Amino acid sequence: MRVRIFAGVASLLPFAHTLVSAYAEPNTVQYELQERCGKQAAEVFKTEYTAVQNTNDGQMLSNYRNHYSATLNKCFFWK
Repeated sequence: MRVRIFAGVASLLPFAHTLVSAYAEPNTVQYELQERCGKQAAEVFKTEYTAVQNTNDGQMLSNYRNHYSATLNKCFFWK
């Protein structure tokens, strides 16, 4: 058993660099989708909401958050 396990691991060594570099490379497509989500959320907040609202008791501050879900391929926005 030990010989088989060692032989199996040894057979993967030539490909170890390829496996590591595949995970180390940045996913530019996902990064661009995240950036687009952030820009769309900023634009919606700027046009639809007011960051500072005057009330009878003072001022109310608003902000937003956004999140791009790669699993759902959707951009989420909440205020």
